[in-house]
Amino acid sequence: MPCVSLGECISKAANLMGEYRLRSWPVKEGKKVIGMIAAFKLCEKVKADYPIKGIMTPHPITLDLRDKVSKAKSIMLRRKIDHLPITEEGKLKGVLTSSLLLYYLLPSQKISEITDEKIKRLDYPIKRISLEDPKTCNVNDSISKVVKEILSKRASYSIVTLWDEIQGIVTLRDIISLLEEKKSKNLKSYIIGLPSDPFESEVVKIKFERSINFFSKIFPNLLEARALIKPFKGKGYEVSISMSTTSNLYNFSERGYELSEIFDKILAKIKKLPIKEKRDRKSYRKKV
Repeated sequence: MPCVSLGECISKAANLMGEYRLRSWPVKEGKKVIGMIAAFKLCEKVKADYPIKGIMTPHPITLDLRDKVSKAKSIMLRRKIDHLPITEEGKLKGVLTSSLLLYYLLPSQKISEITDEKIKRLDYPIKRISLEDPKTCNVNDSISKVVKEILSKRASYSIVTLWDEIQGIVTLRDIISLLEEKKSKNLKSYIIGLPSDPFESEVVKIKFERSINFFSKIFPNLLEARALIKPFKGKGYEVSISMSTTSNLYNFSERGYELSEIFDKILAKIKKLPIKEKRDRKSYRKKV
């Protein structure tokens, strides 16, 4: 496992934590490991006054208190997530974290008894687990405000709400991603038609950067990324994104009235690319 040195930029630690999905990282001086840098410490460096909705994961997966523990475990493993909002009749009741799930499935007991007990517990409803009281924020709260609240509560997430309705979730990983540097120094990226509102403009940049980062994980040979924002039906927008690799050109487009939601929908299309690639491997130019 690579370490970070005392003299290196914090962006390297942010990149490594994001890549390995860890909340701390070893720090070395010379060849000797002298300590650890925690995700909470990195979050203290994040100062941003634009809304939290710019970096949240919208419409997170939720489960009901009556759903089985096995379903929660399956979703966490398959989706590689550590937090599941739990609801009852559509209202947020708590949050199931991967740590809580692990403690519940592996109680303190003899090793020989663990397997049978674990199987039984997987079949129980989620309401049998002592859930965390949900940490929440408003969709229009600034990133700085949310970070301050997360740090003060030593939490690893905040559920983003509007009028008691779940809008999204933001985690330490989302916050730390603001400190990451671009993985490819040769990559060229352009945004044409940025909105005049500085907050909305910053949200667009973050969303576009997130799309680029995810796309580059699928296709490391990404060379150029372009986003074109045009007016659509008065107050609406039409967004077109093109991603050029060494062998293909991928185009994505979406229309709507909220730029943040439009970019989220395009990112959802990008996330389906690996599956689509297997079906459509012969096509040189793909339009989604």
